[in-house]
Amino acid sequence: MAEVNVRINNQSYAISCDDGQEQHVLKLARQVDAKVQEIRQASGASDANHLLVLAAIITANDLHDVQPHVADLKKHIKAQDDALRQAASDIAVLQAQVQSSDNDHPYDLPQTAITEEQLQKVGEHITHLSDRVVALANRIKALA
Repeated sequence: MAEVNVRINNQSYAISCDDGQEQHVLKLARQVDAKVQEIRQASGASDANHLLVLAAIITANDLHDVQPHVADLKKHIKAQDDALRQAASDIAVLQAQVQSSDNDHPYDLPQTAITEEQLQKVGEHITHLSDRVVALANRIKALA
């Protein structure tokens, strides 16, 4: 267990954290201090406890506002993941069909096979979905 000394509202606090989390705790403390200073300037409040309570309430409200968006993004990611898994399954089926076709007639596939153009579109769709999943994951990280 590590310990970090942080400064919030001109007061020092010793904070325990997991090893390796020191920089993260320092960053969070700087954010809290910035919020306290913002509140102090906007409201004129000077009582340290009052400022810290206001900062905590504002931060809790911000988290409350973000939580529904995070839930929506998680659902979106799940849907994208399901679509990617289905596309991968479809590709595996197609690969099996190609491999099992008669070597003398490699292009004589069963009628269920898709065309090269359709396979290309599936690949493009997978790439697009993958890009969207990454973008959604980045949005979640930014909101957290």
